Amino acid sequence: MSTTLKEIARYCRGENTFGALLLCGEWGSGKTHLLEKDLPAELGVGYILLRISLFGEESLDEIRKKIRREYLEHFLMILREESANPVSGSAETATAPSANDWVYRIGEESPWMSMYLQDPYEYIQPEPVMAGRRVILIFDDLERTNLSQVEILGCINEYCENLHIKTIIVANEEKIENRNSSEAGSSADRKREFLNYSEMKEKLIEQTVRLHVDETAVIDSILKQYRTSLKGYKDFLQNTRQELYALLASCEVHNIRSLRSGLQDFERIFEFCREEQMPETDIRPVFTSFVLFTILSKNGRISRSKLYGYGLNKLQQKYPEFYQDRCLPLCLKDSITSGNWDDDILRPQIHHMKEAFQGMSRPENRLRSLSFAEIDDSVLAEGWSTYLHMAEEGVLAPDEYIVLIRNLILAREYEGFCWPETPDMRKIKKGLEISLAQANDAQSAPEFRAEPLTEKELSACTEAEQTIYQKILTYMEGGEYRRRADRNQLLAACRSHDEKAIRACRHSVLSGLDEELIQAVIDHFDSLENNQRRITFADLIAKIVSASKRELPDSAEDLLEGLPQLTAILREKATEADQDGQPMKAVTLRHFLHLL
Repeated sequence: MSTTLKEIARYCRGENTFGALLLCGEWGSGKTHLLEKDLPAELGVGYILLRISLFGEESLDEIRKKIRREYLEHFLMILREESANPVSGSAETATAPSANDWVYRIGEESPWMSMYLQDPYEYIQPEPVMAGRRVILIFDDLERTNLSQVEILGCINEYCENLHIKTIIVANEEKIENRNSSEAGSSADRKREFLNYSEMKEKLIEQTVRLHVDETAVIDSILKQYRTSLKGYKDFLQNTRQELYALLASCEVHNIRSLRSGLQDFERIFEFCREEQMPETDIRPVFTSFVLFTILSKNGRISRSKLYGYGLNKLQQKYPEFYQDRCLPLCLKDSITSGNWDDDILRPQIHHMKEAFQGMSRPENRLRSLSFAEIDDSVLAEGWSTYLHMAEEGVLAPDEYIVLIRNLILAREYEGFCWPETPDMRKIKKGLEISLAQANDAQSAPEFRAEPLTEKELSACTEAEQTIYQKILTYMEGGEYRRRADRNQLLAACRSHDEKAIRACRHSVLSGLDEELIQAVIDHFDSLENNQRRITFADLIAKIVSASKRELPDSAEDLLEGLPQLTAILREKATEADQDGQPMKAVTLRHFLHLL
């Protein structure tokens, strides 16, 4: 980052102004911080930096007013400083007054000044030098304006070429190209828009500087400035800085804002881990997995499949040094992506994670997640027999049977290789049935982390392996897994009171309405105002119940077991609303009852 800073400072100090400087970089990479903090310190007192944000701007006139407002505020600030200490005025200020110097002469108390301040934009024009200091205009967020970038560059050109003011433009050019392509109606429009931007850029831009993140400097700066009252957390961050250096360097996204967010959000997880007395060696992989997932999620690189959860993102394959699926339970991933944190759910998950970590060092447990090429001879010799027994007894999670099948397929590619003990596929099939039954009875749906078998792998399966795999696939696709996952999604959405999250549950299918879910539905319904939102929510729940009945004809009676409890609560609340003189609330409650 120091090289970038030197290039920008060199442009600002240059005697001639032939064009603007374009500073490019990814979102969140620290461009604004460099210009607001580092550049003023580098240039010193002889410069005035006026930052103009283009974010969301829809009018060139408003942009011009912003420029004049910034210019005026700095001018009046200098005026007050020099009025308080007239000796401090430089000789250059006295002999070379500004074009707006009449403002300086009449003073702030003048009636002319009062009139001037009511509409200053008619009276002031930015100039290259203010009170002996060079003016630098900084236009930030070029790609985030609602105007055409060509129009914006034309406006900026007025100040740079015509008024000879040093000008810096800050942009993520990749986003500009994507936006121009998406907004253009045809290929000809896209080509014309690209040419117009390129032509205007060639006319206006004197120098382009690309910000390359210095991972070490950035992280050291973040950790130095980080504030926390949580005992031990800042020391933990300092101890993990080497991992953070490597993680940021390896990550496809260099967004400093997202990194800071990850460090801040992990505080609560660190606190829970310390309460569980989890050793730091176990906390570290949780930390790196959490931070990496946060950075990618906040930059749109994480997707959630209805069937496979987050497994299709293949983060463990892409970032084996920093990410482990076992270190991020499903509820923690959902919290990161949604921003909804429920400590009552997270605390017990950290406890379960601690217990799992304590057993994961055993060879048989390591075999549950290792791919064929990653297995050491010692692990295979010591753990294989116990591992097979676990598979036969249903101890493995449903998707861990996919890992077993994939390893059996891969092993057959190596002539002469033999497992220490041949798997009995009939027993393993029975073990899978036990595992699926346990998953159905669990309080939360299992997350499928294993990648689905490819067509090539399926063709290499034995008949027994295909049968086992198809059982897992059937369970995932529209079976109990989906229904339990939908139930958990609806439960979390109701607890969050997030309208967007609740709308996302419109295609949910449930196995039943248990007490916890009923209470969450009632609580959210009570939290709504007595208007269209309350009615809409009732419609949503009714549609979910109706769809669940259609898809589960054999289990309809089980589903109906939860309905009497829900309807009884609604009737009671409707009666209470009548007694409390809230007739409209009673109406919406009876509307809810009618839909069910």
